Amino acid sequence: MEELVGAVMTDFSPASKCRYCGKSGDGGVDLMLVIGDKPCAIQVKHRQRIDQAESVHYVTHFIGALMLKNIPNGIFVTTAERFSTAAKAAGKTILSRGLVERFELIARQPFLEMLEATSKPLSDPWRRCIPKVLLHDHERLTPYSVGLIPPTSGS
Repeated sequence: MEELVGAVMTDFSPASKCRYCGKSGDGGVDLMLVIGDKPCAIQVKHRQRIDQAESVHYVTHFIGALMLKNIPNGIFVTTAERFSTAAKAAGKTILSRGLVERFELIARQPFLEMLEATSKPLSDPWRRCIPKVLLHDHERLTPYSVGLIPPTSGS
């Protein structure tokens, strides 16, 4: 999922570079997007239960990582349906206090819209993060093909 988010973010930020840095003990940063000379940390959460809200716990953990690493920009992407009210409030607070230059919370639907709007098909290296069974006969990755949108009943 992290590789997919990185590919989409670089497509939306011309002249940017994205580096995967997520692993156990990553300190709360999965990807580092550099736009020009401005670093932007990205945290990605792939939820099994997409109908629930992303909790404030993970958002504040990410905010702490930004502060500890002195990174002025952050984007939190989740496959959850929405962010909790407390999570949104935490994001607004660090922006209003000037602790970061940019802080975005991107839930499932806005991410799906970004994915649909990507200007080019994802190259083969990015396809490795998607199960092969989902890629069969798919020229272009879609939210349905990667499992971000569950099949509707009767399908």
